[in-house]
Amino acid sequence: MAEITGKAGPITIAGCNAAGSLVKGTTMTGSRIEGSNLGGTVFEGATLAGAQFKACDLSGVQVTGSGLVGMTIDGVAVEALFAAYRKVA
Repeated sequence: MAEITGKAGPITIAGCNAAGSLVKGTTMTGSRIEGSNLGGTVFEGATLAGAQFKACDLSGVQVTGSGLVGMTIDGVAVEALFAAYRKVA
């Protein structure tokens, strides 16, 4: 298991199997992760503000206790999605 802590950006991870890694308390501003396996990786206290996920498999991703202001999925604001969900739930 790889562990990345502290200020680590910008870094490039490409074609890497980093499954099950821990990214904790890390700022990775300007970093790129391409063609890599991060399945089962835990991001704890990491700053991912402004990150872009393009053509990624995000199935089974869990987001808890995290700031989502300004986050969009396919151009739809997550805050609006939650508001609509609360109306029908």
